[in-house]
Amino acid sequence: MQAPTQDILQPLNPDFTQGDWVIHTQAGFAYTLPVNLNASQPYVLQWQEFQSSIASPDEHMMISVIKEDLIPADTSEACLEQMLGQMIADLEDVIPEALELLTVGGRQAAARRLNGDMFSQDFTGRMVSISTRPGSCITLLAVTLGADRDERWQTEGEPALQVMLNSMVISEVSTGGEPCQVSTDPDYGLSPDDPVRVGNTNLYDGYAREQLYMLALRGPNGETLRYEREGPTNNDAGEILDVYVVTYGSLTQPIYLYLDMYTYETPLAPLGFTCPSSIPLEAP
Repeated sequence: MQAPTQDILQPLNPDFTQGDWVIHTQAGFAYTLPVNLNASQPYVLQWQEFQSSIASPDEHMMISVIKEDLIPADTSEACLEQMLGQMIADLEDVIPEALELLTVGGRQAAARRLNGDMFSQDFTGRMVSISTRPGSCITLLAVTLGADRDERWQTEGEPALQVMLNSMVISEVSTGGEPCQVSTDPDYGLSPDDPVRVGNTNLYDGYAREQLYMLALRGPNGETLRYEREGPTNNDAGEILDVYVVTYGSLTQPIYLYLDMYTYETPLAPLGFTCPSSIPLEAP
């Protein structure tokens, strides 16, 4: 019997809040760092292009996030079992519990609670996998270690993981498929009165959605963009916009793009830009 789907967007533990964004632009996902208001020191972040991890200063609470491609999985459940199988092969002493189906970043995710032995210590934790397209998965693994692992999981591990899951933004950029649609309006995205609307009523992920939109764009001949975020500014309607100063290739005069992080309309590429596939930002 299939497990019922749950909504992952649960209220945050009052001892935790959202910190800075961690944006994996090439991997197409982003999340906010958890901030433990009771801790004297922040979590330590380690970052690479397709993966990142946080750890408490004593390393008894750790959460890793990794994007895996080219794996034999086309659903979140298959992703989870693939990643869990790798973990069991590496550690051997891992005991998974019942399958949970969740919603993370607007997509169905699969999760299992875990316990076992890691680094010669008992651990409690949870693995969550999200399929972004066939053969591509994002997996989070959160664990607490040591004699007080169960208590620490309840007070720190689970709340910290919840911050990351609640804020997760996923914008899978496929290397195949049809190119994105380009606007025929010469003002679209290039005038503050006709901005690209990539936003969300949940304002916490507006900046991440902007960054993931910019990731999808290329120059007219497929050039990778160089850009810096400026702003905010206002248009004639009083809307607050962010300004991105863009160059590419040998372009010497920058182009200014105007993005709205507060409202959403199906985004297009501005005239003079391209993108290798359809822009994957979905309606909030």
